[in-house]
Amino acid sequence: MIYNLEYDELLKKFDSFEEYNENMQIIDDRLFEKNIQPLIKWADENNIHENRFPRDIKYLKKLKKLELHYCRLKSIPKSIKYLKNLKNLNIRNNKITSIDDWIKDMKNLKTLDISYNSLVSIDSITQLTNLKKLNIKWNSLEKIPDTIGNLVNLQELEIFELKLFYISDNIVYLKKLKKLYIGTTLLTSIPKSINELLNLTELKISFSKVMEIPNWITALPNLTKLSLSIGSTKLPEWISSMHKLTHLSLHIKEKTLPLWISTMNNLISLEISGMYFNELPNWIGNMTMLRILKINSYHNVIIIPDTICNLTNLEILDLSDNELITLPTNIGNLKQLKFLDLSHNQLITLPESISNLKYIEDFELFGNSFTDIPKFMYSLPIIIQEEIQKNIEYNENERSKK
Repeated sequence: MIYNLEYDELLKKFDSFEEYNENMQIIDDRLFEKNIQPLIKWADENNIHENRFPRDIKYLKKLKKLELHYCRLKSIPKSIKYLKNLKNLNIRNNKITSIDDWIKDMKNLKTLDISYNSLVSIDSITQLTNLKKLNIKWNSLEKIPDTIGNLVNLQELEIFELKLFYISDNIVYLKKLKKLYIGTTLLTSIPKSINELLNLTELKISFSKVMEIPNWITALPNLTKLSLSIGSTKLPEWISSMHKLTHLSLHIKEKTLPLWISTMNNLISLEISGMYFNELPNWIGNMTMLRILKINSYHNVIIIPDTICNLTNLEILDLSDNELITLPTNIGNLKQLKFLDLSHNQLITLPESISNLKYIEDFELFGNSFTDIPKFMYSLPIIIQEEIQKNIEYNENERSKK
């Protein structure tokens, strides 16, 4: 049957190349169907639902995006390479230990997420020279090899590993890189080669043993988003000289929030976590450009100053995981708020001014100590009423169990 023939054999079945060319589509479809059968069989054997992996041959041939996360996969068959139009492959949160060299044939692949698996090497992946986004965090990698420099078209790279002890300086060849998220618990210094990645706009660094944050970070001319999660080192004041920064995220163990942060007038997003302070400083109210403010101290902060009510451009306010007993009386001045997270505090009531939050779209209150319905309950937006009621019912149920 024509179904089982190879291309050179198929040519002999036609009187001319023109005739062959006219039938090329039929030939190609049948060969694709033959090549893809092992992949369909693999999907059946692994109980992958058709919503995740369709069995329709015509659909598969045009498939551009494949989501196979949380499928308990131990391997990926090489027949997946016949999905020639595939551009986005997500196989995160499985049990994959290796990917062989056949992956180099997936030349159209632009995005690969293989995070949360058990890879010990990424040598084969570094042959995908057309990749633009690569997420390899939380595997079993101990090094980032020299071949990482092959990924010259890469724009986003995520690497977070507990055992990582070596990152090749060839990362410097990733000249198109715009977003770099990198972290480990073993390295004691941040690779200096990063300072040559001049197109970086977003840098996230998480090094638990780093003792010093290098000031060459200030030489990255296009950096607008900086996230630092560093061991016991202090925050250097030179960060305030990075005037292009619009987003700053800090997870560092300090007892006070440095005053120089208040001078960063271009910040629209500030996230603080892990610090050991009890009170948010009054100067926070001077940062009136902020649209996003997240303060999560893991049950340390107990006082939010009234000056926070000056941040009238705020759209997102996250004060979860603290020890707040009360909120500022005029919290309702933050009329642009769309998201407010107060979960996991010690609140027993809310200020009446919160009824002014007419644009609220998401409101979290779980894990507080509400026992009574506020008198002004029914003047509040419905979404807030519902959260208060849920919190009261949950607390009542918990008390009845004791």
